[in-house]
Amino acid sequence: MQDIIINQVRDFNRFYTNFLGIVNRYILGSSYSLPEARILFEINRKKKVSAAEIVKLLQIDKGYLSRILTNFEKKGLTKRVISELDGRVYLTSLTTSGRKEFSAIDQASADHINRMISQLDHEERVELLAAMQTIKSLLSRVGSET
Repeated sequence: MQDIIINQVRDFNRFYTNFLGIVNRYILGSSYSLPEARILFEINRKKKVSAAEIVKLLQIDKGYLSRILTNFEKKGLTKRVISELDGRVYLTSLTTSGRKEFSAIDQASADHINRMISQLDHEERVELLAAMQTIKSLLSRVGSET
């Protein structure tokens, strides 16, 4: 029975990642990978964020994050400032260029989701959202071993 459940979860994961187009190297036709887009999202959401906070939020490797943040800074998407509360900590924020890049990805994501759900009627949308909330609620209780 456990093997059946594992296979069904894996099947759902493959279906959903293919459905969203996550398997592609870049997300939503941009030049950013999914991890890069998620990092931009968190920086935008937090406004000023330390690398340690991003590591904790995304459970991402510190070295990988460091390379991404360095690349963002070289491209002029982010800037770092020393924290006023702790001089040992750098806080990263988006530049005007970074906010524009994030905004384009965010809008592409919203458009993509809108195209997906526009094919569903109201009851199907309610059912979809309820199923998503159920999955999120159940999996939040068990955590992750990553």
